[in-house]
Amino acid sequence: MTTPLTTLARPEAFAVISRNTTLERFDRNDLNVTNGARAERLLIERLASRISASCDEIAAFTDVDSALTAIVAQFVVGRRVVLAQPARDTLASKVGVAARRVDVTTWPIDGDPQVASPESRRTMLDSIALAAKDADVVVVSTPVLRNGLARTALGPRELLRLRSRAPRPLLILDLLDEDLVPEPLTQTAMLLPGTLILRGFGDAWREFGAATVARSAFVAGSRELLASLAALANTQRVPEVLAQLVAELDIPEIDRLTQIAARRARAEAAARRDFRGD
Repeated sequence: MTTPLTTLARPEAFAVISRNTTLERFDRNDLNVTNGARAERLLIERLASRISASCDEIAAFTDVDSALTAIVAQFVVGRRVVLAQPARDTLASKVGVAARRVDVTTWPIDGDPQVASPESRRTMLDSIALAAKDADVVVVSTPVLRNGLARTALGPRELLRLRSRAPRPLLILDLLDEDLVPEPLTQTAMLLPGTLILRGFGDAWREFGAATVARSAFVAGSRELLASLAALANTQRVPEVLAQLVAELDIPEIDRLTQIAARRARAEAAARRDFRGD
C-alpha cells in the first residue's frame, strides 16, 4: 500500500512555522543513513513554513500519484462521495474505483457561460452543498486546467459558503495547481475543520533545478486527519530522497524565481484567454 514518505507529529512541533521563520541550515555532506531523521524533520519544517502551518499538520510524498493513492485509501474507500467536475482525471478515476457511491456534480468554473452571473454561480454552489449534506466526502479540484488555461472553481468566500452549508463531510481540496491563479485557497482552507489539502509545486521548479521537488506533493490538514493518514502501514523513509528535497527547497532565490514564473504564466494565460475570447 502506498504511504506517505514522511509525517512528523511531535509535541515540540506544534508551533506554527511561517515564511519568516529562520530554518535550520542543512548540509548534504552531513547526511548518512543513520541521520535521515534530521533530513525528514527539516523537510517537514520547510513545507510547513510555506503555508504557515505546524509540522504535525503536514505529510510529504515523493510524487503526486502516491499522495492521491494514500488519500483515497484512507478517506474514500467504501464511503459516499460527492465529486465536483471538472476534476483531475487521476483523482476522479481513483475516487470512482474506491468509493461506495459517487455523486457527480457540475462545478462552476470561471469563464463558463452558464455561470456568467453571480446569481447562477450561487445557485450551482447551493445545489452542490445540498448534495454534500448526505455525503461522507466532498472532492473539489481548483483551479482546473482547460485548454492550457487555469480556471478558478472556488474562491475563499465560496469555500466558506460551501463549508457552512455542508459542515459534516470531509472536504478534500485538490490545490495542486494553486500557484497558477492569483487567489490562493490554502490559508482559508487551513482554518476550516474537516478539510484536507493537496498541494504541489509544478514545472517551474524543474526549470530552476528542482526536479525532485517538482514531482513531489504534500498534504496539509488538522493533526487528527494527518495522524490518520500517517497510520498507513510501514512508512518508507529514503534518506537520499529526503536530502535531495531539502537541498532543492534551499536553492538560493528559488522561491522568488518560481513566483515570478507563476505570475508570468498567469499573465500569458490571461492574454491567451482574452485573445481567444473564452
